[in-house]
Amino acid sequence: MGSHVLQGWIGVGVVFVGAGFNFALATVFGAIFGFVVSTVRPRIRDDMKLQIAGARSTA
Repeated sequence: MGSHVLQGWIGVGVVFVGAGFNFALATVFGAIFGFVVSTVRPRIRDDMKLQIAGARSTA
């Protein structure tokens, strides 16, 4: 096995490891963002309902 072939396989491995790392980070940050949005959105929605109804927000 020549050094060029070995370097090629190492390059392919680095690409796959990088892609896996990128996917893992995207999954983690997506889950965090989804959790934050799901906890914040109901409060915003309730505040909007109160404002539309003419009530004052107590928050």
